[in-house]
Order: sequence, then C-alpha cells, then structure tokens
Amino acid sequence: MRADYGLLASLGLYTLIVFLIAYTSSLKTKKLSDYMLGGRSLSAPVTALGAGASDMSSWLLMGLPGAAYLYGANTVWIAVALCVGSYLNWILVSARLRVFTEKFEDSMTLPEYLRARFTSDKNDILLKLIVSGIFVVFFTIYSASGLIAGALLLKSIFSISYVVALLLITSIILVYTALGGFLAVNRIDFFQGILMLVALVIVPIVIFFNVDMPLDVINKVAPKHLDVFSNLNVLLVLSYVAWGLGYFGQPHILVRFMAVKSTKELPQARRICTSWMVLSLIGAISVGILGKALFPDSLNDPEIIFILSAKMLFNSFMTGILLSAVLSAIMSTISALLLMSASALVGDIYRTISTRNISDKQFIWLSRGAVAMLSLFSGALAYDGNSKVLSVVAFAWSGLGAAFGPVILLGLYYKKMSYRAAIAGMVTGAIVVLAWNMLVTNIFSAETLKSIKPGFELLPGFILSVLAILITSKIFPQKDPQILSTIDECLAENSNS
Repeated sequence: MRADYGLLASLGLYTLIVFLIAYTSSLKTKKLSDYMLGGRSLSAPVTALGAGASDMSSWLLMGLPGAAYLYGANTVWIAVALCVGSYLNWILVSARLRVFTEKFEDSMTLPEYLRARFTSDKNDILLKLIVSGIFVVFFTIYSASGLIAGALLLKSIFSISYVVALLLITSIILVYTALGGFLAVNRIDFFQGILMLVALVIVPIVIFFNVDMPLDVINKVAPKHLDVFSNLNVLLVLSYVAWGLGYFGQPHILVRFMAVKSTKELPQARRICTSWMVLSLIGAISVGILGKALFPDSLNDPEIIFILSAKMLFNSFMTGILLSAVLSAIMSTISALLLMSASALVGDIYRTISTRNISDKQFIWLSRGAVAMLSLFSGALAYDGNSKVLSVVAFAWSGLGAAFGPVILLGLYYKKMSYRAAIAGMVTGAIVVLAWNMLVTNIFSAETLKSIKPGFELLPGFILSVLAILITSKIFPQKDPQILSTIDECLAENSNS
C-alpha cells in the first residue's frame, strides 16, 4: 500500500498546486477582458511556455512517443517540421497579430478580430458565425482527444473503468478552466510546461542507463529503428511538412500572441518557446525509441510507452510526478481549447445575436456555463476509448490549420484580402479536410495509404485555401478606406517596434 500512497501523494500535490493557481487567478478576474485575454498582461516566459504547453497536448507524451516506438527514428522529421513551423509562426505572425488585434477595435477573440479586419460593419454576423462554428467543431474534437488520453492515464493509474476515468478527468479540467479563465490557464500552463520538460528529460536518460546496451538491443529487435531515413518517401515527407503548416491557424496558440504585454516581450518569448520545444520533442522521441529496448515485444497500445516506462523505472512518488506531467500535457491543451470555444460562443455568437444589455460579470458566468457545456460534449465524443490520440489530434490540427492558417497569414500581409476572400478561404480549408477524412480510403490504394500519415490532409487544405483567398481577392479586392488606413497604422507600428 505504501507505493500507492506515494503515487497518490504526488498526484494530490500536483492537483493542489493547479487549483491554488486557478483560485488566485480567479481573484484577479473582474472583467470580460480579464477572463478572455488576461488583460493583455502576459510576460515573455508565461507567453512562451503557455504557447508551448497548449500546443503540444497529450500528443507530446503519448502520441509522439507511441509513433517513435512504432516507426523509429524517422519520426524526428515530425519534430523538425513542428520546430520550423512554430519558429516561423513567432517570426511572421506574433508581433503583427498583437498589433493588428489591438488596432482593429481592441479585439479580444480571433472571430472578433477577423470580423474587424475584413469588414467595418459591426453588425455583420456571417463571418463571426463561420469562424465560431469552425472553432467549436474542431476544438470539440481536439478536446475529445485529450480526454481520451486523460481517461486512459487515470485508468492505468487507479485501475478504474474507462468511463469513470473519463468523468474524473472531465470534471477536473472543467472546474479549473471555468474558475480562473485565461489568466489561470496561462499561469497553470507555465507550471505545467516546466513539469513536462523535466519529465521528458529525465525518463529517456533513466531508460538509457537502466537497459544493458540499449542501442544494441534495439538494433537486434528492430534493425531499421535507429535510421532517420528509414522508409522515407515523398508522401511521408509531405505528411510531416503538413504538421508545420498547422501553426499559423491554431487559435489556442495565436491567442497567446494577442495577450502578451507588448511586442517587446516577443523575441524573448520566441527564444524560450523554441528551446522548450526542441528539448521536449527530443525527449519525447527518445522515450519512444529507447522504449523499444525496455519493451522489445510489441505493445498492444504503444501510446502508453511513457506511462509504462515511468511505472517500471521509478518509485511510486516519482512515478506520480512523472504521470502528473502527462496530465499536464493533457489539461493544458484542453483548458485552452475549452476557453477559446467558450469565448467564441459567448463573446462572438451570443453577443452578436443577443439584444440584451449584459454586464461583464454576467458574461463571465455565461462563459463558465459554456465551458461546462462544451466539456460535457467533448466528454461524450471521447466515450469511445479505442480511438488513437495521434489520429484524433491530427484531424483537429489539420482542420484548424487549413481553415484559419491562410486567413491569418494573408490577413497580416496582403492588404487587398477582402471579406469574401476570408470566407472563401475558411470554408475551402475546412471542407477539404472534412472531405479528405471521409473519402481518402476510397481514393488511394492500401499501399499508398501506408505512406500517408495522419495530418497529411492539412497540405491540400492549406494550398486550396490560399488559392481561394488569392482568386477571390483578385475579383473582390478590399476597398474599405477605414480598414486600409488601419492596416497602414499597424504596419507603421510594427516597423517602429
């Protein structure tokens, strides 16, 4: 029983820290802008680790190690694509988006910003509804992937049923997200980002020194496992490249740029986030590759390789801390997704269609109610515990990246991009990803499908969305003098910062 008490003690300590941060943040949440955007007050370290932790999700400690365990060192190319995509997002998007969202009506949400960027008609609801609708669909799917991972984790720790574990993880995330809002989510993500990095550095090192000649063992059981170029082909490379493109359209990452204190914080935040990403991804892939030496016989569920390694190599208290890192990866992303979805429902859809005059305090409570509703809906989607975390994450990542990536990127750099072009781009990107997932098995042979990894659909979706935007903007260019003038102001401020 002592081992169980050690595990429970460390998990309990982690949960206590999370709820203390949420509670103290709730005391500072007075206005809707505080709940949705933290009052645009985030420091560079909090912005950096908040973006990193919410970006990586359960995929970092479950999906990616599982892929590395199955496919070997060639999964490093996913990490390369992600690092390049993230870095370009910081370089090309972060500073401009921070300035644009403030200049365009001090927008608190991305739907609000996109409406202001493409039309000066404050009563327009079509674009907001499209943006918010895409948000809610793909964010709910994304959240479900995290709940699946969280339920599997709690099931393995406490030997409880999947359904009970699902209810437990949903309840924990619901309470701390609804309580403190954006400020709580970011402060908790800062703490969780550190915990995730520590875990991903410690576990592969301990595996390496606890297995006799681990590389020789791997070469014996899987001869091509350590070859980074093994089984590479054009379709596989394009699948990996597609992951990097997704960064430009991930609202839960972009909102961190909007909330930073000033653009002067961004260079430091970029350096911190990039360093965190590189170390974390190396650690995650190392866990999967070295896990082949620890568990040479194929696992039924490779996505729990990190969990199994922690339980085998560490005492119960330390195991609890390491499993808290997995919980951190899961909770950091789901909380960000739920908050963004709630802001879309309340801050964009409800405020647009409602004629009632409601105070900020009432909006905060409405947002908390929306978080609760979306949590339950995501939990319902996660009811099937047989779904693979990597595949579900890839689908949601692709949908968001294809629908919003081109719109965000071109909206910051292409002055003539218009209202109709924005709608055309978003709808095209979303439809291509949805259609791809429904029809792909009917289009390609079984042999070709082996080279098309989850996430490939983002590439055609992104390209066709860009084409839709450029063609529509040529036919219907932006002519609103107020919008064009505001863009010039934004560009002038960016050049001076």
